[in-house]
Amino acid sequence: MVGDWEDVGPAALVAASQCEMAIVRWPETVPGSVREMELVTTGDEPAELRFEAASSTDPRPMEVLCKVGTYGDVARERDLLDRVSHRLEQLKGKDWAPVEP
Repeated sequence: MVGDWEDVGPAALVAASQCEMAIVRWPETVPGSVREMELVTTGDEPAELRFEAASSTDPRPMEVLCKVGTYGDVARERDLLDRVSHRLEQLKGKDWAPVEP
């Protein structure tokens, strides 16, 4: 995935909402190359998102890892990752962008 580091949080918020999830823990971060978020689904299942930047210049390539449910759910993980990627693309190089499905 490629995007602006400052857009990781906003992209995750939109994607989680579209996937019927909510971010329940998003620790304060210091400038760095890793961000982790804990989510919960509407079915009360745990989920995780982890962003790891591969450079320090925006737009930057990043590895994004996701796990939905205790044992994983490939289809829901793929959906969440696709939506995060889509939102990062919408926001790349911009201060704002309308949310589109």
